[in-house]
Amino acid sequence: MYQSYEDRQGVSQDRLHPTFADALRSLLLIPQQVAQAQAKARAVVDEREYRRKLAAHDWSYQWSDDHSVWERGHAERSELQAMQAAIDPGFAIWNSVAPAEYRRQA
Repeated sequence: MYQSYEDRQGVSQDRLHPTFADALRSLLLIPQQVAQAQAKARAVVDEREYRRKLAAHDWSYQWSDDHSVWERGHAERSELQAMQAAIDPGFAIWNSVAPAEYRRQA
């Protein structure tokens, strides 16, 4: 079972001066705050990557005579659709980049 730092060290916040107890509480929140900041940073990077991939996507891959181009385009479109579900549920970004015939409704 997980033991807090106070339990392992035999230190109780109740026995500390209020200033030190507040400082200790603040320190104990740091890992959670770091995790939240990292999650926000990943979301920003994911959206930038999503926008970059949308802009670079070959929207007309279906009409290629080269099967490898079709496979690559199909794989990219599948990846974009997965990213869209997580990042752009209302299709706002998708529709701002996609040609008219590929715009979608939420």
